[in-house]
Amino acid sequence: MRKERKYLIMMHSLFSGVSGLKSHQTRMDVIGNNIANVRPASNRAARRSRTRFRRR
Repeated sequence: MRKERKYLIMMHSLFSGVSGLKSHQTRMDVIGNNIANVRPASNRAARRSRTRFRRR
């Protein structure tokens, strides 16, 4: 009985750790995507003006 209880406690601890790692990875993915999508407004305006000049 003791070995079974230790095994269950160990498995519970491992599952808790995996759950924490998954949530941390999700948070890191969101932060990375947010950083990748940041562009200053001046950069956007410069790109628009270049395309307008090319079309004329």
